[in-house]
Amino acid sequence: MDKKILGFLLVVIVASGCTDPNSNGDTGGDGPELASDRGLQIEAFRSTDETLRPSQPAVVNLRLKNYHTEDFEIDEISIYNEGDLTVENKTCNPEIGDLGLASENNYPEMECQWDLEAPPESYYGNFDSKPASMNLHLEYSSSLTNEDPFKVRFKPLDEINTSSSISKTFRNSEVSMSVESENPVPIESGRTIEVSASEIGQGRLVADSSYEFDFRPSSIFGDDCYREESAVVGNEVEFSCSIGQDGEVQEGTRNLVFSTSYKYVKEPVLNVKLVNEQ
Repeated sequence: MDKKILGFLLVVIVASGCTDPNSNGDTGGDGPELASDRGLQIEAFRSTDETLRPSQPAVVNLRLKNYHTEDFEIDEISIYNEGDLTVENKTCNPEIGDLGLASENNYPEMECQWDLEAPPESYYGNFDSKPASMNLHLEYSSSLTNEDPFKVRFKPLDEINTSSSISKTFRNSEVSMSVESENPVPIESGRTIEVSASEIGQGRLVADSSYEFDFRPSSIFGDDCYREESAVVGNEVEFSCSIGQDGEVQEGTRNLVFSTSYKYVKEPVLNVKLVNEQ
């Protein structure tokens, strides 16, 4: 084949993206979003006008996107610390309580609006401009579950020559949870498993609330694993509980699933500027 023709074909192939599928180059797409690690996201929280003159009206817009796939419910959406700003007439679509769960390639959204109005001219006095702000209070209930099972081997004690510690950490944008166990676990006596959970991200656990833990299969875990724990130092809880200690666990590898339910709150600030001009 003529070298000029061969060179032209190579250029066309590379330009069309028909390169080695095992290469590390950019494929030209962002890929699917992951529902498992995003939680509830505040996509936007803003005013239609960030600079307000006396008595000027505006609209506060909030847009949420839900990546939770189970055990999710919004408990409250409100504005506080608005000072001399007037914020009223909240509307949400869909209504609070109707935001659905995420599924493959489907992440439900909610939009809320408030009427905003700057204070009257008498408020401004002699200043030319002044900062003002308000807080959003977004409170919701949700849970975290490990999507990839935690695999633990159960064997007779006389067949265990060596054992090691295995651990796993899983998280979303709100809570992180870690588990650690000896592996293998003797089926005659069982062992204890170490569990910890902590809040992460841009929010926090609701004050005076607790983590509620649930583990499966229930035949593996002792009653001391099913509990509610309040976060203490460093907003973290840590405890040990029993696995396989009833002597009835059969030999083999078991897939363990860990869940914790919690109440979470996000309180971002929206800043505007008041200007003393008509």
